[in-house]
Amino acid sequence: MTRVAEQRRLIEAPVLDIDPNAIGVLGNPYPFHEELRDTGPVVRIKAHGVYAVGRHAEAAEVLNVK
Repeated sequence: MTRVAEQRRLIEAPVLDIDPNAIGVLGNPYPFHEELRDTGPVVRIKAHGVYAVGRHAEAAEVLNVK
């Protein structure tokens, strides 16, 4: 897969419209974590314009980039 194709897949990631830094989420983050995992392996966090992963397998893959 080319770099452009990889970027395109990220652009098309599902969007989660929950702010992980909101007071309610910080007070009880577990519903947010569940929603993050259920939404997809890679999710765009609309409030901050970043991508997030909520599962161990995807986090390990992201963090082990060579």
